[in-house]
Amino acid sequence: MKSHPHSISLIFVFMTLVMSGCKNGDIDITTGKPKDIDGNVYDTIKLGNQVWMKENLRVTRLNDGTKIINPITDAEWIANGKNKLAAYCWTNNDTSYRKPFGALYNEYAVGSDKLAPKGWRIPNSADWDTLKLYLKNYGYNDKTKNPANQGDWDAKSLADSLYWVSYTSKGSVGCEPWKNNNSGFSAVPTSNRGDSGGFGYLGIYAYFWTLNPPYMVAATFDQKFAHCTYIDHMGVRLSTANWYPNTGIPVRCIRAY
Repeated sequence: MKSHPHSISLIFVFMTLVMSGCKNGDIDITTGKPKDIDGNVYDTIKLGNQVWMKENLRVTRLNDGTKIINPITDAEWIANGKNKLAAYCWTNNDTSYRKPFGALYNEYAVGSDKLAPKGWRIPNSADWDTLKLYLKNYGYNDKTKNPANQGDWDAKSLADSLYWVSYTSKGSVGCEPWKNNNSGFSAVPTSNRGDSGGFGYLGIYAYFWTLNPPYMVAATFDQKFAHCTYIDHMGVRLSTANWYPNTGIPVRCIRAY
């Protein structure tokens, strides 16, 4: 019996997509978008030579299939941190925040090198610096308060137009938020979860873990501080901060080359 030529073509296309996924990471065959081990599919945005996810990660397993612990109570979150185990939660332990805010992960999950889908990775400081330079060089700086285009006034171009607490200062993320997000990056102001288990900052900050070596011994749990990158509703630029590694913070992935 002869094979139908269209059947052969479809098989070829399917095998090409599968092999591409094996080589470059996990992809959704229907959309061609990245997919994590739980089956979540993510929109992406290309900015310069970088390709970023437009959404925060919401996977509940490491990419080797290991389940990530989901401590609910403050006591469970603290105990998990003392044991330096990877953990995640949803904002306010409410699954309705799963989209668009994604999950909050501690640094032990981020530092496992198994959190991002295959073909993707957690960004480091150099990645964020490259993004900032691209935004500055290609006119994404907000010029409301920065008419000479001096400095890195890039927060509005990265911030989503929804969910932010309002603020009156011109050029800030919380002022006229409908003018936000001309880059398409869509940073959303999730809460974070402190190392003691409490939630805070919903609508105020968009945090992202930054995969740099931790530094400086901290007092609690003999921890070291870990790095994050953020924008806030009063701010005009992408900034950096340091948190205890048992803090729950969102993750935004960048494509690995």
